[in-house]
Amino acid sequence: MPARRAAELRRYSGGRRPQGSRQSRSPPEEIGLILLVDDDPVALRSVRRILESAGLRVEALSDPQQALDHRAEQDPELILATCTSKR
Repeated sequence: MPARRAAELRRYSGGRRPQGSRQSRSPPEEIGLILLVDDDPVALRSVRRILESAGLRVEALSDPQQALDHRAEQDPELILATCTSKR
């Protein structure tokens, strides 16, 4: 967004950020490790960056079997995985 447009929005909104603007928030401390599993390296990298930028701990793996083994060792709080697999 151009600086001039951003300044106009701030003026009309009373100095507040417009709704939908990105604000960094720290995640709740009780969230543990997130295990991310996807065989698409681009999707894996993108989702990992999004989650890490939110301050979350992420372990990203591309192999489903390796993810199952890792699950037994690390006991993640949440597992995000694709629904399709080439295997």
